[in-house]
Amino acid sequence: MKNVKTYCNPLPIEDIPSGRWLDTSLTKEDPRSIKDYRSISDPSVVYHNGKWIMYPSYSVAYITEDFVNWKHVDIGIPHLRYSPAVVCFRGKWYLSGPGMSEVYVADDPLGPFTLCGHLTDMNGNRMAVADGCYLADGDHVYFYWHGSRMAEAGEPDVEVITGTLGAELDPDKPWQLITEPVWINTFDPSQGKSNGAKLCCDPKCRLM
Repeated sequence: MKNVKTYCNPLPIEDIPSGRWLDTSLTKEDPRSIKDYRSISDPSVVYHNGKWIMYPSYSVAYITEDFVNWKHVDIGIPHLRYSPAVVCFRGKWYLSGPGMSEVYVADDPLGPFTLCGHLTDMNGNRMAVADGCYLADGDHVYFYWHGSRMAEAGEPDVEVITGTLGAELDPDKPWQLITEPVWINTFDPSQGKSNGAKLCCDPKCRLM
């Protein structure tokens, strides 16, 4: 059997900035009110030209060839808050972060990235969603994100329905939705709770 190396968190990565400064900049708390810490949670990772490029929370980006030695690379953006999403589409690289509408583009996955637009719905309204990710499929590109809504009459006995929403993006402007969002899935209430409310996996919850 071929030997396979396994790597796990925490990784020995230098130059990770303090997490409390980003957190408190969003909550408007005094940074001294919480303990200092470092985190590279919820990363997106791509393989390009023989190298692995990681876009983690709090700081982007880091590059490695062996998963042991990591180097920080300035890609033109200091951070994308948490859980960055990245995709290569039509030879361009697009990058965005949760809770913000900005979408950035570059010719190379290491940048420099510049602002190209804002994530908008079919009515032109800006969207700031959580935990987004992209899927490029030929000449089509899709965007998925975490969503929630109140349960309606006739649906399972839950307070809040949460799950994954998805929509197709304009291939010429891949920050604009060209279809209405649909529910891709909903979550099993036996697996946990969200904000104190039960979760739902009943097929009736799906708005396809």
